[in-house]
Amino acid sequence: MDLTTWLTLTGILCLGAMSPGPSLGLVVQNTAKGGVADGLVTSVAHGVGVGCYALLAALGLVVVIAQWPALFQVMQLAGAAFLLYLGYRSLRAGNAPVVEKASDDLSLWGSASSGFFMAFLNPKIALIFLAIFSQLVTPETTMTAKLLMALTALGVDATWYCLVVAMVTYSGALEKFRSEGGFIQKAFGIVLILIALRVVMEVVVGASA
Repeated sequence: MDLTTWLTLTGILCLGAMSPGPSLGLVVQNTAKGGVADGLVTSVAHGVGVGCYALLAALGLVVVIAQWPALFQVMQLAGAAFLLYLGYRSLRAGNAPVVEKASDDLSLWGSASSGFFMAFLNPKIALIFLAIFSQLVTPETTMTAKLLMALTALGVDATWYCLVVAMVTYSGALEKFRSEGGFIQKAFGIVLILIALRVVMEVVVGASA
């Protein structure tokens, strides 16, 4: 893969990572609840999830998934269920302000798993990489180039969300989130539930079409 192609891919990945969505809310929320370490772990784990999808796309397995609508619908429903779970958990947080707690192994593991599954259970990421890599991957593309594509996707995503953690931590925004965390967490939970319901509706409509 030449430098121009790599820079083009990196630019597209940067725009995708910077697009606001539930992943951004999850990173900020985990940072507020667990501290900077939890935010960074969430960011890196999310990047690993994105990198896994990127590698699958580069290897052509995502094409197989796309050709099996039933399998893709199962992925969509699994993602919707995960979003419903996160939304329910946010709504149960109550109206009390978020209090910073010391991070431990369990909290870090929880942050890592939520970050990874937020990315890996999002079938739209599969479609995005399918669209991007279908233009870049050819039969002549080497395994080294495919691995480089996946690592670039992982690095761009993880780096962006680590920057988000730094920005909200040192800009004072995190303290405001903690003071008004109850309301923000409930709003975040409602958004996640609405997204999950939209995904379910898309699956139902697609299945009946």
